[in-house]
Amino acid sequence: MEGIVLELKDNKAVVLTPNGEFLSVPSKPDWNVGKSISFVKEENQPSYNKHSLERSKLWKKRNFLIGLVASILILLLPLSIPSQASVLVTLDINPSLELEVKNEKVIAIHPLNEDGKQLLLQIPKAELRGELYHVTSIILDEAKRLGYLKEQETNILMVGILDKKENFEASKFEQIIEQKLMEYQLTAEIIILNTTDKNKKDVADNKGISLGKQLLQSEEKQKGYEISDKQLKETSIKEILSSIKSNNNKHGSLHEERDKQIENNTEEKMKDKVKDEITDIKDKIESKIEEKTKRIDNIHVDFKQKKEIKVKEKTKKDSESKSNNTIDSKKETTKHNEIKIEIPLPDVPFQDNPMKKPITFPGIGNR
Repeated sequence: MEGIVLELKDNKAVVLTPNGEFLSVPSKPDWNVGKSISFVKEENQPSYNKHSLERSKLWKKRNFLIGLVASILILLLPLSIPSQASVLVTLDINPSLELEVKNEKVIAIHPLNEDGKQLLLQIPKAELRGELYHVTSIILDEAKRLGYLKEQETNILMVGILDKKENFEASKFEQIIEQKLMEYQLTAEIIILNTTDKNKKDVADNKGISLGKQLLQSEEKQKGYEISDKQLKETSIKEILSSIKSNNNKHGSLHEERDKQIENNTEEKMKDKVKDEITDIKDKIESKIEEKTKRIDNIHVDFKQKKEIKVKEKTKKDSESKSNNTIDSKKETTKHNEIKIEIPLPDVPFQDNPMKKPITFPGIGNR
């Protein structure tokens, strides 16, 4: 039976049939609002207008007209309701999940395959809202508990990122995953694929696969390896990567030669860049050394000049001091050379003999 998806909620889809019925059926990962689908109608299939149809054929015609108008409107509108998220993150373990993120908080999460549905059913809905890194940690905890992440094996985790504002820190998100895996002592290969092209997401939705798988398909196609849509939908990410590696081994020589050439070119560019940086640093160092040398020379010259001035001042001072000492010495010598001679006079008391007084002769010592 055919119909058009009008609503997706809680793993159920409301489908409009050509007969005007609104049926509630189990949804599939590749279904989205407005998509024309085929499905098998079960007995006692829940119908939103079943009783109305039994009561009145007129109501049936009315529903058909309403459904027809709704179908036309849906076809004229975009295939999916615009998301308020600034970043979309898909996580393939093998459970495939899509997380809508705004300001680093998960505002919605969708399973993209049956394993994804089973995993989300085990997690309380309240735990699936909040900080991206917290929600991711809880998802990995449950994946480990359910056996999707295994010990003594190389686990594969592929992350697809649609960054609408180009400010999402993919490296930080990768570190969160690595830290969680280290807690469990698990070995894993983490693949991060980024895009800012919204069309990639639309293509992935139409194929019913995750954004990460779509980006992987595009990347391998550029390398000359085709991965079919069927393989992407029905095969685990680990098996897909295994087939890619197997193909690379078959055509390894060409890839290795190309990769080696790219590596050599990159290495040469890096060497040139490092060489230029070293030359630039060397020039700066030499310039600094020359500048400091000039400053030191100026300091030496200034110091030498000041020293010479001080020496001259000291010499002059010493000379003046020496000259003064010579004059003082001459005066002292003259003083010392003065003698006193007493001439004996008649033996008359001094007070009675005013003539009896010392007579000094310059230049003659005392006797």
